[in-house]
Amino acid sequence: MYEEHYGLNADPFRLTPNAGLCFLHPDFQKAKASLDSSLHHKKGVTVVTGQPGTGKSTLICDLIAHLPSTTNLTQITSSRLICEDLLYQICLNFNLAPTVNDSEKLRHLLNCYFSEQHQQGRHSLLIIDEAQNLSEAALEELRILVKAQTGNASLLQIFLIGQDKLRFTIAASNQSQLRDEITASHHLLPLSENDTREYIIFRLTHCNCQSNPIIDKTVYYYIFRFSHGIPRVINLICSRLFLHGWLTKQNTLTIQNLHTIIHELIQEKLLPINKTTET
Repeated sequence: MYEEHYGLNADPFRLTPNAGLCFLHPDFQKAKASLDSSLHHKKGVTVVTGQPGTGKSTLICDLIAHLPSTTNLTQITSSRLICEDLLYQICLNFNLAPTVNDSEKLRHLLNCYFSEQHQQGRHSLLIIDEAQNLSEAALEELRILVKAQTGNASLLQIFLIGQDKLRFTIAASNQSQLRDEITASHHLLPLSENDTREYIIFRLTHCNCQSNPIIDKTVYYYIFRFSHGIPRVINLICSRLFLHGWLTKQNTLTIQNLHTIIHELIQEKLLPINKTTET
């Protein structure tokens, strides 16, 4: 659609995570370094949190794209599973065939499997997305699971990825044992005004943008203001703005164009507005 009109070789503002378009702003680099360091040490629990759209899924996509071939990975999305069902799902994701739904037996099955993988020189990694939905009992099962060792080597490493609620759950007084297993933690923040502008330019540049369209400088500021620096919302606004430019055959995108599509997004309930973003 608008890609052809503006001479782009790909869609720079896809709403789905794209490891090939990782913008390494300072906070993203810190989060990435935390994951890389944890992966290097191959032990414990690593936690990454952030409000929706701040780049957690992109971070994980980038991590998975660069995992060594010796990593035995599975990834699940938490959907308020009770502890037995969570362990059962982990078994299924690691291509095991559990015949019971008992926590102790499922844990034993998993530990035997992780031990076999370790003996074959493979490191087992479990990534749980939307981990803020995990119950206290499920978190306790994960804590027990991640403590399994052979000698000094951990058999399983867990990455918990979730929204802000996960931070508060882990910080609760009854989660002190889980905190003892956490080797790294990072909370992803929204982009700053300058990083928002650099993020947009970075994505356009990597999709072969050749100064077409020209974007008025004030447009960047208002994209930041209406998106609150959240990458997913930035993508939504920019995608709609470029679509508007294509439909109206414009090669310069102005604040008037942005005002038009912001109004549309608000009317469609896709861009909630509050007093801090009203103009």
